[in-house]
Amino acid sequence: MSRLTLFSVRNRALIALATLFAVVAGLWSASALPRELFPSLQFPVLVVATPAQGSSASVVEEQVTKPVEIAAQGLNNVVEVQSTSADGFSSVVVELDYGTDMGSAQTDLQRAVLALPNLPDTATPQIFAGNLDDFPIIQLAAVGGEGVDEQDLVDRLERLVVPDIEDLDGVRAVTLSGVADRVVTVDLDEEEAADAGVTIPAVAQVLQANGVVMPGGTVLDGDTELPVQVGSRLTSVEEIAALPLLTPQVMGMQQAAAGEAQQAAEDAADASA
Repeated sequence: MSRLTLFSVRNRALIALATLFAVVAGLWSASALPRELFPSLQFPVLVVATPAQGSSASVVEEQVTKPVEIAAQGLNNVVEVQSTSADGFSSVVVELDYGTDMGSAQTDLQRAVLALPNLPDTATPQIFAGNLDDFPIIQLAAVGGEGVDEQDLVDRLERLVVPDIEDLDGVRAVTLSGVADRVVTVDLDEEEAADAGVTIPAVAQVLQANGVVMPGGTVLDGDTELPVQVGSRLTSVEEIAALPLLTPQVMGMQQAAAGEAQQAAEDAADASA
């Protein structure tokens, strides 16, 4: 037997006491270690969030999201680029290789985005690095009572609750989620539509051409630059039902009026000559 073995056999009580002390010390050390529910971990992900007030989803897609995607794809160590476009908001998620210097990558992406020449005036890109510090720490639920319209509840939350939370110190962003999209179905009376000369493509064209808000530049009010929006959103079923449709009769009247105006202009030109 070795000396250590002989010592352990002859001093069993001392060895047991030392073992018990080691176990107790280990348990105490484990309990004293700092713990966090959400430890500060960083993932190789960059997010470009761009509010663009007054721009429709299609305008955001063409003028904001696609240019930002092209700028992001020019970075080193890019694995994948994903994007989402909505009315007034664009989100581009850039996934990078593990081990990438996130500080340098964020700086490079910031420079590339700021160098984009044709972003709308209302677009304000913000870049965030993907870490657990960006996860929501508080989630609140709002429930309307019986008979409360969901859209009315959403409007109140957007007007009253969200701005108050955003004004709190330390709050970066507040997101309202879980809201069901409102869907309006337009049913045509085939007989009446045929009698009036109204076709389904004509109705679709009217719906696409109305209810769209687009950026129209800016105006100066003293030292303040104010954005200008063109168009207005359709906010009710009644507004949709009141949209005028172009029938062959109406188009004929417009063409006749245009012809009369052109003839009058030609007569005036002849008279002045």
